Amino acid sequence: MLCNSATRQDRVGEVARELRTVLPAPESKEDAEAAIRQLEALVNDLKANAENKRKAPQAGYIPAFLSYFWHIRESDRIPIYHQSSRSAYKKLGIWSPVDSLDAAYRIFWETTDEIRQLIDENRDETPHLWEVEFAILNYDTRPHGPGEIEDDEEQSNTDVADEETLETYAAYEDTGTTLPDDFAVDVTDLYFPEIDELRQRIQTALQNGKHVLLVGPPGTGKTKLAKEICRSAVEDEFKMATATADWSTFDTIGGYQPDREDNLVFKPGVFLDRFQNDEAQPQNQWLIVDEINRADIDKAFGSLFTALTGEDVVLPFTDEDGNQIEILGSSESRTRDVSSNLYYVPDGWRMVATMNTLDKTSLYEMSYAFMRRWAFVHVPVPDDIDGELVEQYVRLWSGVEVDNDRCDVVADTWEIINQSREIGPAIVEDLYRYLESTADSDYASPIALYVVPQLEGLREDELVRFVRRLSNDTPVVRDKLTEFVAEFFGMPESKFEE
Repeated sequence: MLCNSATRQDRVGEVARELRTVLPAPESKEDAEAAIRQLEALVNDLKANAENKRKAPQAGYIPAFLSYFWHIRESDRIPIYHQSSRSAYKKLGIWSPVDSLDAAYRIFWETTDEIRQLIDENRDETPHLWEVEFAILNYDTRPHGPGEIEDDEEQSNTDVADEETLETYAAYEDTGTTLPDDFAVDVTDLYFPEIDELRQRIQTALQNGKHVLLVGPPGTGKTKLAKEICRSAVEDEFKMATATADWSTFDTIGGYQPDREDNLVFKPGVFLDRFQNDEAQPQNQWLIVDEINRADIDKAFGSLFTALTGEDVVLPFTDEDGNQIEILGSSESRTRDVSSNLYYVPDGWRMVATMNTLDKTSLYEMSYAFMRRWAFVHVPVPDDIDGELVEQYVRLWSGVEVDNDRCDVVADTWEIINQSREIGPAIVEDLYRYLESTADSDYASPIALYVVPQLEGLREDELVRFVRRLSNDTPVVRDKLTEFVAEFFGMPESKFEE
């Protein structure tokens, strides 16, 4: 809203200069008050000169907006002006709002510091600021005495009555978003050795509220399995995205983008978009994230972490009406009315992701905070590879015919490849299709096309052994494969001589 108003009034440069002044973390509470007053004066002036007051920026969000950015810079010193924290302070009788925004935030900061000091006096180490905020959030979401329990029961009865006339998120949950007890993953069109054990692990993890990360060598069918998991749970109500190193919260959570009239409006990212349809109604659309560790996890997932642990998150964005964008993750948020600025995470929502074990040491590492929200399910390469196993796969691959001799040779080739670098049946399928489509038995070409790129990271002596094994025990022509491998990895062909 701030940027939109600045654009309409041709004051973008002025607003940019003001933001550069107020967004850096203040050195003191007095500096924070001054920054809030400075931005408040600008916002009020923009609102006074706006043609449409309804779409003008609102000054009330300024402390939350600024403290969010200050907290990013100094997370252990400057608290975010959370609504839930203020609510808890009011229940405790230690804080109450005042007319002045700057004074209200100063008192809020001082109160947070005092609570932190009290906690510090009762433990051996000084608590991090987020620990204080978490303690306050927990306080705000539970009853604290008999009187409050009665009040909660009265409110609950009122909420039940309201659900009959209002569209709340509780009413949405009543339509059935959770996984049924008899939920089963359908893998009719896929083949995995020990499929029953694999399926049981996946089903148990999902029913216990975990997101599922499928881990295994390239080509083991992780992506196809992820799709079948989602289809079994929510039919076609899922979306697939491939992670990249460029992902940030703008891509995943969302941010301001220009609309057709060049107004900056909030657009949800690939994660938030799963919780709300085009009519701004709640939805339970699962998400598949392929090659998830290609993204910088902490940077990309951001505040979604908090929502997945059962907390509500207020984002530093507003909709066109000036309402704060929120992610609702707590059970208490069910009683809230459905609104376009609210993104409710249903109880039954899950992510299914894939990760190649080949990539896990070379790409972004996953923090413990991320990993504990997931169940890691290993999708292995088959142990006993022979012609009969390849034949079982071929019968599932459309458009190819079973050739027993070819199945035997492909099985031998697959087993030798796995001695250097494990690959799954998807890559073997590429080999088989190539061989079926050519008149001659040119094994070197499909190896070069589909297998050699998977050998990245092997030492030169390992590459030499790979070429020798294949050319000695399969129909692969050594000279041709040597030429491919030497050129791909920049090695002299003399390295491959006996």
